[in-house]
Amino acid sequence: MSETNANRVVEQARDALATFVKNAPEGTKLPPERQLAQRLGVSRTTLRDGVSRLALLGLLEVRHGDGTYVRSPGVSQLVPLLRPLIEGRGTTLEELFELKRRLEPAVAAMAAGNCTDSQAAAMRTAIQREREEFGGAALPRRTSRKPTHRRQVHELMAEAAGDSLLVALVGLANELVAPYLVENLSSTQRRLALEQRSAVVEAIAAGEEEAAADAMELYLNSLARAIKGAAINTAAD
Repeated sequence: MSETNANRVVEQARDALATFVKNAPEGTKLPPERQLAQRLGVSRTTLRDGVSRLALLGLLEVRHGDGTYVRSPGVSQLVPLLRPLIEGRGTTLEELFELKRRLEPAVAAMAAGNCTDSQAAAMRTAIQREREEFGGAALPRRTSRKPTHRRQVHELMAEAAGDSLLVALVGLANELVAPYLVENLSSTQRRLALEQRSAVVEAIAAGEEEAAADAMELYLNSLARAIKGAAINTAAD
């Protein structure tokens, strides 16, 4: 068999495994390796390679000593897969923020349409904790503290919006942009951003999709101006 034909056979075997996995209910335990290889008509080596690839995609979970289980990949699995693609091509802060501005209002609207009372309460708690973190005093302009509570709010919004590629892309952009915001925005700018995020949360909690999208757009526009000003100041220094 030629190398080309051999590669085609391997790819067909991987496709057969992927089809088998996608058609199986989440939580299904795969048959023993020898049995599954025979069933799919592939070698055990090819089967192991296919399992490894599907596990990387979040479609399978390998539990050592127990077996391999079918799973549905969520946002938490998609973000690590997308990060190397974005970081590898030298994506700029401006590009990432433009991604947020185009997509995040839609995520806020989705969250407003799906948000439960418990999710709304969790978002309000996160906002209140961030207010308490300020403690009524201005924070230093530059700090190494990670924006734990702000990111928690965004994570809760994503949870309310539901798993989707749209939510995964916004989550990735938030994760990559967050360190810059902590490092470069003033305490006044961060405090304004907090109150604007609070308005987003209240619109989501009320189930007002259009208001949530509008509030998110206002927040992002204000943040964009703050980022532009910080960039100008940095260039002047």
